[in-house]
Amino acid sequence: AGCEVGLDGVIGTSTLTQNGIFTTDSNGEIHISNLAPGAYVITEIKAPQGYVMDQPSTNVVIGEGGDAQTVVIKNSKAGSLVINKLDSLTGEPLEGVTFKVTTSTGDRGYISSNGLYKTDKDGKIQIDGVVGTLVVTETQTIPGYTIDPGSQTQTVVVNPNDTQTLTFYNTPSTTLVIEK
Repeated sequence: AGCEVGLDGVIGTSTLTQNGIFTTDSNGEIHISNLAPGAYVITEIKAPQGYVMDQPSTNVVIGEGGDAQTVVIKNSKAGSLVINKLDSLTGEPLEGVTFKVTTSTGDRGYISSNGLYKTDKDGKIQIDGVVGTLVVTETQTIPGYTIDPGSQTQTVVVNPNDTQTLTFYNTPSTTLVIEK
């Protein structure tokens, strides 16, 4: 449910809705009746949340006599990104470290409102429903640790039906203790 498609008629556009945009029902179906014979292009405009478009357009021809045609449009499940944050010496997870996640073009709107995430008690961030090239940058660590500038930013490609994992390490700050 929630998939939007546009229907453009090469012939017989007068039988379409005003804007030619339809949304699937709870069964994931759209029924369009009384189409004039002709060639039509079905274009998926928006995939349901958590899914990506597999094939943007499909052609269908309605013959004379009002024959019924069934067109199946498939969507792949969007991928997931897992970020791990660990102590470089002990391998222990670090909670509360802030990361900024954007697309390769710098957009962060579809990921979150500001693209900022904090690691949980297991030192993890999991972002579901993403696809494409993502850029992950550690923006703020927790007290007692320093950010490694060499691995502060990592880029990853998340494909449909895919989970990618990035691991970042922080080194504990050096403390000098003098006993007398």
